[in-house]
Amino acid sequence: MKERLLWLAVSATLFAANGALAQSDPVSDSEAPTEFDEFQNADVFDVDLFSPTAPALVVLGVSPKNTADPGTFKDFGFDVTNVGDGDKNRIGVAFTTTPYWWGTRALTLEDYRTQNSAAERIWARTQLSLGLARAGGRKTESLSLGFGVQSQLLDAQDHKFDQESFACIQGAWDQLRRPEFEDATENLAGEIAEALGDVPIGEEPDEIDIDLDDFFEGLQGSASEDQFLGARRSCQDQATARLLAKPSWMAGIGLGARSDDDQLTDFEFDGVSLWTSYRQPLDARGRFAVLGFLRGDLDKTFDLGGDLRQEGDAVLAGLGGAFQIPWLRVDLSASFNHRSFTDSAFENDDFIRYTGLVDVRVREGLWLEVAGGTIASSDFNNGAFGSINVKISWGEYLPFF
Repeated sequence: MKERLLWLAVSATLFAANGALAQSDPVSDSEAPTEFDEFQNADVFDVDLFSPTAPALVVLGVSPKNTADPGTFKDFGFDVTNVGDGDKNRIGVAFTTTPYWWGTRALTLEDYRTQNSAAERIWARTQLSLGLARAGGRKTESLSLGFGVQSQLLDAQDHKFDQESFACIQGAWDQLRRPEFEDATENLAGEIAEALGDVPIGEEPDEIDIDLDDFFEGLQGSASEDQFLGARRSCQDQATARLLAKPSWMAGIGLGARSDDDQLTDFEFDGVSLWTSYRQPLDARGRFAVLGFLRGDLDKTFDLGGDLRQEGDAVLAGLGGAFQIPWLRVDLSASFNHRSFTDSAFENDDFIRYTGLVDVRVREGLWLEVAGGTIASSDFNNGAFGSINVKISWGEYLPFF
C-alpha cells in the first residue's frame, strides 16, 4: 500500500510539475522560462523575416506595388507610410493584428503542426487591418478608410509549422535542461518518500506539506536556463534562414470608404480590392527569388492628377526579382495596369509601373521600407513616385501586447 501511495504521489508530482511548466505564461527570453519537458509553446516561437505591408494600406493604395509582399506576421503591428508623387504627399496609418494568437494559447509546435487542420493554420496566418489615409488632388482633400484581410496560404512559409524547429528545441532541452529537471524531480520524490516513511502500512497518510515553490524556483534563473534560451534563439535564427529558401503565397481582400469633405464623418463605400503575391526562391539559400503579383479593384475611386477623379475598375499584373537575406530585401518589379472608368467620356487607361524597393530590419520588430519608381504611358499619372513605410511590431515594445 505504501509503495502504491508513493508511486501515486511521485507520479502526481511529475505530472503537476510538467503541466505547470507547459501552461506557464511566457513573458520574454529574460524572464520566466517558456520551455517545458517535451514541447515548445507555438505562441512564443516567432521569427522576424520581413514585414508585409498592412492589408489596409494595400486597400488604400499607398503600398509601393499596390500589393503586399510575403513575410512573417506578428500578433500586433502598426504601419506609418508617406507616399509622394507629382501632386502631393499622402500619409497613411494602419493597425494590424492576427486574431488567432490573441491571449495565451497552450499550443505546442508539435500540436500546431500535427493536430491543427489546414484551415486552422491558414487562420493562424491571417491578418486583419484597419487604416486611414489622405487622398485627393492639389486643392481638394479627402480621407480614405480601408479594412483589409490577408493570409499566408502555404505551410512552407510558416515558421511554426517547421518540423526542424521543433526538433532543434527538443534537442536543446534534452541536452541543457532535462538533466537539471530530472535531478530536481528526483529530489522532490525523495522528499515525498521521506514524508511517507513514518506512515504505518495500511494507514492513509495525512496531507503532505511539500513546498512546490522551491521546486520551481530551483529550475529558474540557473545557468542551464540561460543556455537553453540562447539555444532556442539559435533555433529561431536557423528557422529564419530556412524560410528564405521556401516558396510563399499570400492573398488578401479589402473594402474601402471615402469622405470627400476631409472629415472623419460621411464616409461612403469606395470599392472592393483583391490581391495576391507569390515568391519563388531560385537558390538553396533563398538569396535570389522571382516575384509575381496580381490585383483587382471594383467600383474604386481613382485620383487622376490635379483635382480630377473618376470611378471605375482596375487590374494589374506584375513580375519582379529580389535579393534577400534575413535582415534585408531588395527587389525590382514592373506591372501592367489597366483602368476602365464608369464615365464613358474617359477612355481606358493602360500603363506600366516600375518599382524599386528596399526593406531593412533596423532592429527586431522594426522594419523600414523605402521605395520609388515611375509610371509610364498613362493618360493621367505619368511621373516619379516615392514612399517611406515604418513597420512596427507592437509586441516587441509594449509589454501588455
